[in-house]
Amino acid sequence: MVYSPSAPYLVASGATLYAVWTVAAKAPVVSRLAGAVGPFLLGSSVLGATLKSQIHNIANGMKTRDYASTSMFGYALANEKGAHANTLSARRATAVENYLRGVLVTMHVEPVVMHATGEALIKGTSNTAFRRVEVFVKL
Repeated sequence: MVYSPSAPYLVASGATLYAVWTVAAKAPVVSRLAGAVGPFLLGSSVLGATLKSQIHNIANGMKTRDYASTSMFGYALANEKGAHANTLSARRATAVENYLRGVLVTMHVEPVVMHATGEALIKGTSNTAFRRVEVFVKL
């Protein structure tokens, strides 16, 4: 990835769909990908045992450092039809946020500011890897 001071967001290729860049003082601060939760079942935001295990792994990584904030970015495929298809990515992000918050509380981790958002409907693919939520942390 290449940092561009004029772009607050940088879309990355490869393992992550989304990377967040901000400018603080004179140096750029980048959010680090803590992990991804998925794939979700088609058209669902329900956290099954496998997804909960992935969240526990992310929480274990977070308990070793003090993070200022955590951001969850949810994604859904365009072919995931349903009554609330356009909010599916947001529901996935919120489900991860709520469960992660509970896990961190039980681990006695200091409170972290959390933000969950549905980012996009991914078009032109049926790859199940895109039915996920990415969790980023910032110091």
